[in-house]
Amino acid sequence: MSIRISRVAACLVTGLALAGCASEKKPEGEGRASSLVYSPTERLPQDRERAVAVSAALLAAQAAVRAGERDAAAVLRAAAEVLAGRGIEPEYLALVDAESFTPVHTLGSAPAILAVAADLGGTRLIDNVPIQAADPAGPATPG
Repeated sequence: MSIRISRVAACLVTGLALAGCASEKKPEGEGRASSLVYSPTERLPQDRERAVAVSAALLAAQAAVRAGERDAAAVLRAAAEVLAGRGIEPEYLALVDAESFTPVHTLGSAPAILAVAADLGGTRLIDNVPIQAADPAGPATPG
């Protein structure tokens, strides 16, 4: 989202620079978004536990890339397996070029974003992480 906001701001305001930052998460990986703050009677404990799997899936994909994986399907599979293990079927799970938002097939030196959305007990969770493969072979191959 910050990339799109930066693009709009650049078109409308000269001399303005926006800086992105990581979202705040609890130690177990669950986001601190207001949509996750319900009274105990409104939010089931199993939904809160499953919410942590969304972050864990993204971290698993990052770990696969750090271990040398460059095939986008394999990176996506690493994340999907974590989600499936917690019974989560994502609305979307996508690995896209960070600039164009087009799907990539092979990771290269260009930055990418791994994004996920999933419905957990009536709450739609969305999250993303940067994926950067230190590969001198060139940019990610668009899909």
